[in-house]
Amino acid sequence: MSFYRNVMVAAAAICLSTSIFAAAEVNNNTAQNAHVQTQASDAQQTKININTASLQDLMNVKGMNRLKAKSIVRYRNLHLFKSLDELSTVKGFKKMDKESLKAIQEQMNL
Repeated sequence: MSFYRNVMVAAAAICLSTSIFAAAEVNNNTAQNAHVQTQASDAQQTKININTASLQDLMNVKGMNRLKAKSIVRYRNLHLFKSLDELSTVKGFKKMDKESLKAIQEQMNL
């Protein structure tokens, strides 16, 4: 009788562990999908509006320093940006290489 009991216990253990591992895999896949969606929404949220951003927000842009951020604020006090390409006419950005300027522009929107 103990042989059959051992077989039944082993079968029950296999069934339980299979359902636990399957549930863990589903939870893991759900967590991965949520992480990917969070990254996508974070990428969209990190863009700042060049016409409304504060000085501190502008300084948080990668590749931007305090002087460049102040130059943007001074420029937009005279007239708002109509295009991100106007950034190349702002003091501090005129002599920047195109790759660095493009990297900054990609973090902004109108």
